[in-house]
Amino acid sequence: MIRIENIPNFDGLGACSEEDPELFFDEYDVPAAKAVSRRSVVVDECLKYAIETDTRHGVWGGMTDKEREKIGRSQFRAQRSS
Repeated sequence: MIRIENIPNFDGLGACSEEDPELFFDEYDVPAAKAVSRRSVVVDECLKYAIETDTRHGVWGGMTDKEREKIGRSQFRAQRSS
């Protein structure tokens, strides 16, 4: 069970605030979770939050944990090379 109080809602602006939080943690319904994320006005903030907090489960900012992991690694490499 997902604890709703642990999930940021970005002042209620996220499209996810109108959905069951379980949707974003259901590995079999990733396309539906991504579709909700795409229509959210805070999709970028959500993705940034997930990457900065190293959130390892669920769809955040329209990306799965594996997709976010790739972004995190590439940002780390870019920071080290600059």
